[in-house]
Amino acid sequence: MVAMYADLVELGLRALTAEDAAEFNCPMVPAFLRAQVKAEVDKRGKLYA
Repeated sequence: MVAMYADLVELGLRALTAEDAAEFNCPMVPAFLRAQVKAEVDKRGKLYA
């Protein structure tokens, strides 16, 4: 599930922060998964704040 949400973040279909959600007009990653998804995205070499 973490990998799937990381894919969606990279595609701009989910957001890790409220600011990104407002900017891209997309829903946020569920709160209980955000830290894990951010770690996965960072591990892949993508920098999202």
